[in-house]
Amino acid sequence: MKVLLLSPAYPPQQVVGALRAGNLVRAFLDAGHEVTVLAEQRSDGPGEPDPLGSRPRIVPVPMGAPFAKRLHGLLGSLRPAKRSVRNGSMESPRGTASRESGESPGALRQFGRAVLSVPDWDQHMILPLVRAGRQVLTEGVDLIYSTAPPFSGHVAGLLLRELTRTPWVAEFRDPWNHPWSDRLAPRHPATRGLDALLERWVLRRADAVVAVTEAARGLLASRLPPDRQVKVLLARNGIPGATVTDSPPLIRGAGPFTILYAGSLYMGRDPVRFLEGLARFIAVRQLRPGDLQVRFIGRCSEFENASVAGLAERLGLTGYLHVEDWVPFEEIGKLTRSADVLLLFAQKQPLQVPNKVYEYIAAGTPILGFVDREGESARLLRDSGGTELLFDPDAAEVSSALERLYDARDAHPERRPPPRELRTDVQLGNLVEELTRRFNPRVR
Repeated sequence: MKVLLLSPAYPPQQVVGALRAGNLVRAFLDAGHEVTVLAEQRSDGPGEPDPLGSRPRIVPVPMGAPFAKRLHGLLGSLRPAKRSVRNGSMESPRGTASRESGESPGALRQFGRAVLSVPDWDQHMILPLVRAGRQVLTEGVDLIYSTAPPFSGHVAGLLLRELTRTPWVAEFRDPWNHPWSDRLAPRHPATRGLDALLERWVLRRADAVVAVTEAARGLLASRLPPDRQVKVLLARNGIPGATVTDSPPLIRGAGPFTILYAGSLYMGRDPVRFLEGLARFIAVRQLRPGDLQVRFIGRCSEFENASVAGLAERLGLTGYLHVEDWVPFEEIGKLTRSADVLLLFAQKQPLQVPNKVYEYIAAGTPILGFVDREGESARLLRDSGGTELLFDPDAAEVSSALERLYDARDAHPERRPPPRELRTDVQLGNLVEELTRRFNPRVR
């Protein structure tokens, strides 16, 4: 089967969309299929080589700059400058509204931004992907596969499907429209209806729909007629092969009690309650900096434009909390197995599961999770064992959970191997097998 994958993000980029695309390509190749990938042509050089070598055919597509960015630059060039009377330097006029300045845009500019965000800020990718896709399709393709976000990639997939009648699969790594969306299009009254209409077209015209969590599959299926809900499939991101290990956790019990968070702080990933509870725990147990070490590794220096280090200082956590930049993936693997507790923030995303959850489960290290009570992360972690789950806790609840984990440090509970069905290769292998059964003309 010949597969055309629409994925602007692709390795060696180290973002979730690129990692998923790389794993998908590997699964198709391992099943004996041919894959062509339409990926964004990047200007930052070739980067690291594709670990799959020349097996997939990569077609770099020049996407250009987002329309909103171009319009903002045009407006900036047309805006009259103001000469300072004091020193003769050129200054921008006061009162200018822009996203970069943080000022609220006027109604007309807000409307323009909303139009340019349907379905997202990447709508400039649609036509380049369609042009490149039509060229590849003339060579013979059995299946089009688009993965989103950005949801503009699904619009391109929809257009290619309608133009060529080639079977098309639309994968949703995140739901398109849901109450927790931070996209502008569904929030502006002038574009909300159009955005919802595009989603309905994609869901109804796709020959199959793929979700990455059970809750998301249920949401997407509910937006289809009952007789069409069977086309919504589930394929979790799962535990990467490089993360799965049969080796036991590294020796704990010596040195400071170590709590590790590896990831980013954005959306609802709020560290404030944890830090407040941590301060209470330290006071209750009368711990010194040499007794306890908390490491935040990744994009963790700020949360909602506030300094995490500044908050830690106000709570008396200087010397306990260390905020660090990214470290190599291999090093993170060692740290997650040697830490005493792995910290997870997955609040306000009940339909999604951060990739970090799978990596944490694979490590076999106790987990302190700040999650949604009925969310997908909570569901997975309840089944994995060795976890303390907190749902919108206060400082006392956080402190109590930390005390239980601290007291259990020397118990050395038996490490539970991660379920085989949660492995990435198993999840995507099953998906490719099902797609082959449905769409490969050579087996029908």
